[in-house]
Amino acid sequence: MSQKENIVILGGGFVGLTLARRLVKAGVVGKSCEVTVIDKSSSHTYTPWLYEVSSGYLSRNDGRKGRCQLYTSASVPFVGIPGYKDVRFRQEAITGVDFRSRSVFLADGLTVRYSILIIALGTESNYFGIPGLPEHCSPLKSASDAVDIERQVRDLLVDASSANQKNISIIGAGPTGVEFAGEFMMSIRKQIERGELATGAVKVSLIDRKCPLGAFPDSLTRAATKRLEKLGVNVLCNLAVMSVNQKVIELKNAAGDAMVHPCDLAIWSGGVAPVSVIKSLGLPLDPKGRILVDPMFAVKGKKNVYCAGDCASLMNPLSNSVEPMTAQSGVAQAKWIAKNLIAQLTGRSMTAYPFRARWDSLIAVGGTYGVGYVFGLSIKGPLAFYLRRLVDGRYFFSILPWPYALRKWLKGIVLYNKND
Repeated sequence: MSQKENIVILGGGFVGLTLARRLVKAGVVGKSCEVTVIDKSSSHTYTPWLYEVSSGYLSRNDGRKGRCQLYTSASVPFVGIPGYKDVRFRQEAITGVDFRSRSVFLADGLTVRYSILIIALGTESNYFGIPGLPEHCSPLKSASDAVDIERQVRDLLVDASSANQKNISIIGAGPTGVEFAGEFMMSIRKQIERGELATGAVKVSLIDRKCPLGAFPDSLTRAATKRLEKLGVNVLCNLAVMSVNQKVIELKNAAGDAMVHPCDLAIWSGGVAPVSVIKSLGLPLDPKGRILVDPMFAVKGKKNVYCAGDCASLMNPLSNSVEPMTAQSGVAQAKWIAKNLIAQLTGRSMTAYPFRARWDSLIAVGGTYGVGYVFGLSIKGPLAFYLRRLVDGRYFFSILPWPYALRKWLKGIVLYNKND
């Protein structure tokens, strides 16, 4: 009997979990290969739902139980995860890789050997060297981050009033910032309606050096901005953040004029970069620190080493740009790598990734309103929001057996409806 390939996947995010699930469903795990997924977290985070967790309203009524529900709603624990028979999960941080001996080094001092390695370590917050950002801004990258933001907001609003207004600033008006700003204002409005918070007690600002959703078509940018302003968000465009301290954000406009913006709580959603350990691996990188790969996601000069997701740099000849750092793109890449690995394990040829000229995108902007483009068409309003919910469901069905996926999806929908 031939020796089994030892496939090690670094990262349990969208790429890692999708890839492992595909290999299990193909029936090769335990037969022609062994699979180990290594991640520093104990659970997989569904990041598109973090804006719901961080703006959660129900914890103000349900206390610790509510916060626990919020945390678990966007997380899938690796321990005992259904549908991953014979897949091993290890919780530990990666400290390095020796490609000659095919060894992965872990923070606990142990070493994991591989015959095939997939690097899918994702990203971390990028503060662009702006003074005060790491110390005074709360990132929104994980379920723990989201719950911590919800706690900070709750504590901040204890003594908020029209005479003691609290200023909350969200820096970065990409999808994450827009979704959080919209849903957070829905939570604030609900508290005002119930008499739990005075009108004018909170001012929410969304700050960016461009316009909200600047990468989207102009019509959707305008629609998202109009929606946010209707909800009461103070949208500040074309302003660069120069520094942040505990009470003030220093800004500069296009003309170079400086201004200060009061702030009691700052939330960072302005950018990400590949995790720092990537730089230490000695692999070819693009200017943004992502690993250069070919259309099979193979890393140049390294046999049986592949990279995908947010830390991979794959040039799309159709769009003349690097594949986007999105969940949708990461899942598609993982599915193709799985297909090629199965081909490799069964003695067939690997094939190049089929590029797309454009990716669909759907963004929630408070309540049941959304914007996005699907099949080249721009859409806005409730239709975009409900299509987004279907996309959420489709993802859970792709990584979990259908009874568990259905339960996870419906539980999240019911839970988040309380925010509205």
